[in-house]
This record gives sequence, C-alpha cells and structure tokens, in this order.
Amino acid sequence: MVNGSAVKVSSSPVSIGDKIEFSQGIHPLIEYKLGNSTLWPMPPKYLQVSYKIFQIIMLEDVSLSNFASSLPAKFDINVILNPYCR
Repeated sequence: MVNGSAVKVSSSPVSIGDKIEFSQGIHPLIEYKLGNSTLWPMPPKYLQVSYKIFQIIMLEDVSLSNFASSLPAKFDINVILNPYCR
C-alpha cells in the first residue's frame, strides 16, 4: 500500500513523504527474507525503514540521491520488492 491505498503495479511511482506499507499477511515472508539476506537491514539513504512495523517512508527524490554509492553492487531492489508488490 502507498499512503493507505492498495497498489497493484510494482512500478507505481512514489514521491517524497509517501508511506509504503505491506499487508500483515506477508509480514512472515518479509521477516524470512530479511533474516536470510546478507544485504539487509541496510536501507538506502533516501528511505526511512521501520523493520518493526514493515513501513517505508520516502525521504528524498531518488534521482537526487547517489543511488549507486548507497548500496552494494549486487543489490537489486526489484528482486526484493517484486514478490511483495503483487
């Protein structure tokens, strides 16, 4: 969900201040993925991530961030988020 509205397309745009949440039914899957990931819990600098309530807030425009330097080279956000955005 983005700002309380269900999102059905994983490529939906988000803006600064948008709140991204995940339905409670998928929280166990997220916990499993995070627990078995070598990349998390290191969020990009432009996101505020709450692992306790599975909420993400967009802090700044991604196009203004140096995305490449804030993440490991093997990180692919689509691989992590696609299963949750369907």
